[in-house]
Amino acid sequence: MLRIGGEPGEASLATATEDIQRIIANSADFNSLFQFFAEYIAQAIPADTIAHSRVDTESRTYTPVHRWGLQNKRFRYFVPRSYSETVIERLISSPAGFIVGDDVRSIQENRHHEIGEDPFKHLQSWAVSPIKVDDRIIGALQVRHNNPNVYTSTQVRFLDHVNKIFSNSFLRWSRLYAAESETKILRSLAELGRIANSTLDLSSVYDQIAQTINSVVPYDHLVINSLFEDDSDEYLLVEHAESRVVPDPQLKYSDPIVEDTEIITYETSAVLIDVDYVEKYPELENSMKIGESLGYFSWLYSPLMLNGKIIGSIQLRNTVQNAYGLDHLRIVRLISDQLSTAVDTTRRYRTEQRQSVSQVALTNIAFAASKSIDQSEIYSNIAGELKDLFGYDRMTIILYDRNTNTMSLDFIDGLRMPGEAVGDDVTSHDNRVDWQVHVNSYKDLVNDQRGKGLTGLGLQSWIQAPIGLEASGPDGFLSLRSQTQNTYTPEDEKLLVEIAKQVTPSIQNARLYNQAKEISEHRERAAQLDEENIELQRIADSRSEFLSTVSHELRTPLTAISAFGDILRRNTRGNLNKREIDQVDVIRRSAATLATLIDDLLDVSRADTGRLAVERSNFEIQAFINELKPTFKSFTESKNQTLTIRNIESPQWINADRSRLGQIVNNLIVNASKYSPESSTIEMTVDVSEGKLYLTVEDHGIGISPNDLSSVFTPFFRAANTQTQQENGTGLGLTVVKQLVNEHGGEVEMTSELDHGTKVSIWLPGIISPPTN
Repeated sequence: MLRIGGEPGEASLATATEDIQRIIANSADFNSLFQFFAEYIAQAIPADTIAHSRVDTESRTYTPVHRWGLQNKRFRYFVPRSYSETVIERLISSPAGFIVGDDVRSIQENRHHEIGEDPFKHLQSWAVSPIKVDDRIIGALQVRHNNPNVYTSTQVRFLDHVNKIFSNSFLRWSRLYAAESETKILRSLAELGRIANSTLDLSSVYDQIAQTINSVVPYDHLVINSLFEDDSDEYLLVEHAESRVVPDPQLKYSDPIVEDTEIITYETSAVLIDVDYVEKYPELENSMKIGESLGYFSWLYSPLMLNGKIIGSIQLRNTVQNAYGLDHLRIVRLISDQLSTAVDTTRRYRTEQRQSVSQVALTNIAFAASKSIDQSEIYSNIAGELKDLFGYDRMTIILYDRNTNTMSLDFIDGLRMPGEAVGDDVTSHDNRVDWQVHVNSYKDLVNDQRGKGLTGLGLQSWIQAPIGLEASGPDGFLSLRSQTQNTYTPEDEKLLVEIAKQVTPSIQNARLYNQAKEISEHRERAAQLDEENIELQRIADSRSEFLSTVSHELRTPLTAISAFGDILRRNTRGNLNKREIDQVDVIRRSAATLATLIDDLLDVSRADTGRLAVERSNFEIQAFINELKPTFKSFTESKNQTLTIRNIESPQWINADRSRLGQIVNNLIVNASKYSPESSTIEMTVDVSEGKLYLTVEDHGIGISPNDLSSVFTPFFRAANTQTQQENGTGLGLTVVKQLVNEHGGEVEMTSELDHGTKVSIWLPGIISPPTN
């Protein structure tokens, strides 16, 4: 390996000559030639970076062409730059290479400090060697190193020697490259012209256009936009987009002009967007960072101009740093000129086609909506037409009720959220001020529970248009959503608005028809219910009259039976033996049971006819409960049951019907005893709180099933289980309890668990202060 340290001898210079000539002979193009050439130099002398530039002595500028080693993303290739005056003067005046002094390096370091972080500002050694042809400077070779005082005059002489050999090859390659490039550019422009003029709509040929562009301006990302003017906004419509880095670029196909894109959107000349450009226009910083995060480090922009007006743009990005220069700017400007007319023709052609399609669609939808007066059929017809026209994954029609100020889901086609159904209230989600929506990204969707649910279905694009002709505002809206991002354009939104206007009369007519139909059906049902109520009232009156008559007819003989039973039981003559006395007791108990049944029947009859009354009086609760204890004992002794009473601890007074309250308590105890097993316990609790009497009776009997629990207070109801059916009774006890409690203005409730027991709780108002006497 050749390594230059001290004074190079003739042998080493001859070796270098042979090596360079071998490199030139084996290089297929100038790019590979420079890479091999730079690597050879770096093996001979220390170098962290080696740069090759063209030099224009008249403008005193240099144009970076190639760089080996350390790179700088700020460095713009193929763009003329100004040398330090000291460097350019020495380069022009000196016949040989030179080492740049500390004074020039300090100037460069200060400049680097001003423009921010730059990897070159730490390079401390710098040598320059001119590239000359016929004693005319056409370029320069620069080598730089991170350490100070690295380069010697001997190494500079070596650079001059290899540069001399390199110069002729550089000139030959440059001329050949320029000629071939120009020929290729002219052919590509001609091919673009041929492709662009072969059709009225470029959609089918954009792939060919992109391939032709790539042949002269290589890219990893390409976007061709057209500028769409709406009534109040301007949009960039993506005509063609492709990326070799991101498989699905997810570009917005209708993107409003916003602050971070406005700068370049209205740029009237081709520009190279790099760090310096972004420093001039900080609004682009976010866009550049996003591009770099995807791996794009070079960015070229050119407007599509027609008659001095911007109609669109071409943007190219490359994963290679500093991939574009002035030559590329010139080429992309020529490409833009070649495509502008064709893009404008395509835009006009599409507008005409869209208008034609829109007119046909409006006619078809109007016809589909008018074919029926049935609301569901109208909705289905509209959905079918919209599916063909726009394509959607979910369509909804939501209507607004002005009376209740609510909105409800009236129709849905396509994707649904779990549990979602027609009739759902969506007021909180969809009650919007403008009622008109155009969203092309899920991030912009309404961020409430319903919005998150819709996003969970994968819906990302959304257009919505108001329905209604009322001056006070819309009657609802028509909404389309898609799982694909960037599905709908502003033109789609405008068309949907027109369609919504078109179908509004049909929807309103169907809505009115349905309302009229519902009113008619409601009236029919009301009339039918009136007839049924009249019949039920007649039956109820007949039943009440029957019960009252039967009860009175039974009470007269029953009174006699009870009276004679009592006389016999007294056995004043002592002529009845024990067996006969027991038989008399059976007669008396049966008569008492029948009397209770008759009383219950009469109470039910009175309640049905509104004649059940309570006669209030003031009495003390504690003493009242104690008076009833012997009666309770007669109910429980036959089954050896234990009744536990937790009475109030101090005297409390109530204004109520004393007799009826006793009837309530007796019925509850009888009921608890009847449906509880022998030797079981029944608890009764009496309490006074907040001006009310609370009374609870709890047993541990057979209980009631949940299905029967709601019917226990219905007259004549008997639970379906076998144990209940085996017990004697009419099913009126609890009915009477509820009616009497209601007459007192109180409430009764029951809880029960099958096979575990039942708890009945009542409360009555009317607690009063004790009388003063």
